[in-house]
Amino acid sequence: MKRSISGLGAILTALGLAIAMSGSAGATVHRRPGKFPTSISLPEGFQPEGIAIGPGPFAFIGSMADGSIYRADLRTGRGAIISRGPGTPALGMKIDPGGRLFVAGGTGGDARILDSHTGRVLASYRLATGKAFVNDVILTNGAAWFTDSTNPVLYKLPLRGRQLPAAAQRIPLTGDLVYGDGFNANGITPTPDGRGLIVVQSNTGRLFRVDWSGAVASYGG
Repeated sequence: MKRSISGLGAILTALGLAIAMSGSAGATVHRRPGKFPTSISLPEGFQPEGIAIGPGPFAFIGSMADGSIYRADLRTGRGAIISRGPGTPALGMKIDPGGRLFVAGGTGGDARILDSHTGRVLASYRLATGKAFVNDVILTNGAAWFTDSTNPVLYKLPLRGRQLPAAAQRIPLTGDLVYGDGFNANGITPTPDGRGLIVVQSNTGRLFRVDWSGAVASYGG
């Protein structure tokens, strides 16, 4: 979770936009004449965490409080909740070129795919039963890949064009990544050569390379 919040700050700094952690029931916009907004206050108690940018000049922010998704126009700073959450978190998020928003469901043990234009839920997946923390997601190698900070697995949603799968695949993590107390696998991104994944383990601060089968090798010993 610390990784995601830090990443949020970096993205917003690059965009010249600051999203406040709380605000009035409606978003408050601060802007200078002829300039992009300098800040946007989200609805009271929203508790933002994950963020995705695009398509177009839009930012999508997920709520840790209830999983709602807020869409903000980065030109004007105005926005609204486009999808009410299920009562569990919306954490890591990614958006594909077609405007589908993939959302990691945290303690809900689930994932959702939304239409970023309408907020409609296109599909939802039960990834885990029992204790889980579905933390982050990346789109690569023809699939959406989700980390679970509680269980040593990745969840894979194979993607074929606009077709969405009926169910997710559970990929056990084997090798050097050993789960312990606290948050384990968290942030995820493709390797530079595109032949695997890089996963960070939050409670140890270590990086790991994961191949498509789930085999894990550590970086730096």
